[in-house]
Amino acid sequence: MPPRWIETFGGPFIALPFKHRAEWFGTDATDYDAACAAVGPPAFVGLVRRKGFNGLALNREPLTVIRTSDGVVLAQWDSGKSPRAVAAVLGKTSFDELPWTRTRLTLAVPGGKLQIFDAALRGQLARGAPRQRYYSGREIVKSRSHVVALLPGSYAVDTHDLRPDDETSLLLHRLRRRK
Repeated sequence: MPPRWIETFGGPFIALPFKHRAEWFGTDATDYDAACAAVGPPAFVGLVRRKGFNGLALNREPLTVIRTSDGVVLAQWDSGKSPRAVAAVLGKTSFDELPWTRTRLTLAVPGGKLQIFDAALRGQLARGAPRQRYYSGREIVKSRSHVVALLPGSYAVDTHDLRPDDETSLLLHRLRRRK
């Protein structure tokens, strides 16, 4: 089954504990600005602190979720020959063996669910959106959000810039459950 990609309208993603999604107001408040400020080099990932919870802001490239032995990898497609070629790269990658760069970021997921969506949107509006064709020329199916089931707990954030060939570049963010 090919990866299910989600996209933004040009700004960053936000990954929030599912139970706090209704507390995210996107461009209707300062939430979107905070997400934009949190995302930058070198890892293109950062924490957005809110009263009672934190969100993880991620760069704007199309994103999919891959399960690993100790959490998930959020893969962001920077460049690639085709969706099929990118899917093949992801299918061949041994995520546990990559030389991950550890960040100092930690994300608490108390209810065991994480929702990832365009940071410009209100969290309540991001769920259950219909799938659509991506509008720019990449032949991928898009939906508005991912809901990821995880074990409740705290997750360390690691990154890796995967460049398996001259045409393919993926920015990977691993959420690794802390013991």
